[in-house]
Amino acid sequence: MNEKTCKSCGKKINNDFNVCPYCGAKVEENFLNETISNNLENQKSEKSWVVCLLLLLFFGYIYIYKFYVGKVLEGFIAWIIGIASIIFLIIGYMAVMDGVGVFFIIILGLSLGFIYLAWIVIDFFALLIGKFKDKEGKYVVR
Repeated sequence: MNEKTCKSCGKKINNDFNVCPYCGAKVEENFLNETISNNLENQKSEKSWVVCLLLLLFFGYIYIYKFYVGKVLEGFIAWIIGIASIIFLIIGYMAVMDGVGVFFIIILGLSLGFIYLAWIVIDFFALLIGKFKDKEGKYVVR
């Protein structure tokens, strides 16, 4: 049949009921759905998705969006990677121009540059699909 037992009073009630007609207690399934909804709401960041997206699109190359969501350490690490990439590329270019031919320095600079740019692209898609997190581990979503 379409019946279930009320956990509060023990009487049989219709499956469609959200509240027991005998004792007024909430049905357990409804309670679980509310708990799940509350947990999802607690995982949502207070940071604006639109602001984060605009910062990433217009100033992503300097990782300002990381600072906006509170990931300051990640922002500084990205800056170090970017600056190191530029330095290695300049040193490598100067070495090649002097005839030394140290191509591994250029390759290192290019590799760091790739990591620097890939991190931005990964964060962009994570933000678009709702998987980008702020400092507290909460999702920055629409």
